[in-house]
Amino acid sequence: MPGVDLTESDLDADARFKERVARILVEEPWNRYPERIPVNASEHLADALGVASGRLALTSGCTEALRCAFLHAHHRGMALHVPAPSYPGYARILRTFGTEHHTYDARTAPSELVRHVHALPDRSARAVVVGSPGNPVGPSWTAPELDRLSDTGVGLVVLDLTYALFHPDAEALLRYERPNVLQCLSLSKSHSLAGARVGAMAAAPEVLGQLRRLQPDFPLNLFQLSVCHAIGESSFLAENRDRARQVLGITNAIACVLEEADRIRVASDRNTNFVTASVDGVWWDVLAGVVREGGLRAKVFERDRLIRFTSTAHNLESLAALLQSRVRG
Repeated sequence: MPGVDLTESDLDADARFKERVARILVEEPWNRYPERIPVNASEHLADALGVASGRLALTSGCTEALRCAFLHAHHRGMALHVPAPSYPGYARILRTFGTEHHTYDARTAPSELVRHVHALPDRSARAVVVGSPGNPVGPSWTAPELDRLSDTGVGLVVLDLTYALFHPDAEALLRYERPNVLQCLSLSKSHSLAGARVGAMAAAPEVLGQLRRLQPDFPLNLFQLSVCHAIGESSFLAENRDRARQVLGITNAIACVLEEADRIRVASDRNTNFVTASVDGVWWDVLAGVVREGGLRAKVFERDRLIRFTSTAHNLESLAALLQSRVRG
């Protein structure tokens, strides 16, 4: 399976999930399977995740879901407001159709952003992209905060749930319903299966119909179907909540280790499956070098001088040892 990351997480729960996907891939009688078309598989998955019927559509990855959301806003003449710094995919998507967009500080507190949006003219002609548990940078939004943003009369709220399934309370945001709010999420990244490219959009049925028309038809391959099957099993959500609590414990420990070092600032909150740190000076050369050599499970964002460390026991142990050795030296 080229491009499929099977190694990033070292949690037992993720190993079991990948084993489950492999078992389904081998054992399922695919020749009799009726749900190769995403619209059919979407209904099965929505039921398993507790999302209302007609509100969920599968996509070929989370970036595709975000592309459809941004393009939907563009077609309706809306100006997009996106956080910065943010997921690099935002900029790539915006460049493809050159829509008007504005940026706001990704660390803006939800209450402050609500006040800012409320003061804007022509709110119905604006779409605001906000984060969720698991976002690399910036605060997590809760349902009451989304209510207040929705009530400003803004035309559209795009809730980026890319990594939300790492969070114990993610289900509430996935099931959240407001006519002017749509959710984009990844179903494969959440278990270190980024290359599987299984994403989804959740929205009011009439909006979802418009979003579906913006993405090309795609048949689900057997690996994608196996991921959906594994997520759809009855034990998935309960296991995911337990797993998310383990992840958050590791996240908190990594953040504490990083915050003890000079010239390293933790830029993400602690509701994520990774820790994003702003790194400067000698630490940038040291940590970025170790990442490039494969010594840490992390991603380097050169332009923003950010490093995103995945919340694994390996990273926690390696960072603690590395930082201590440099301090002693």
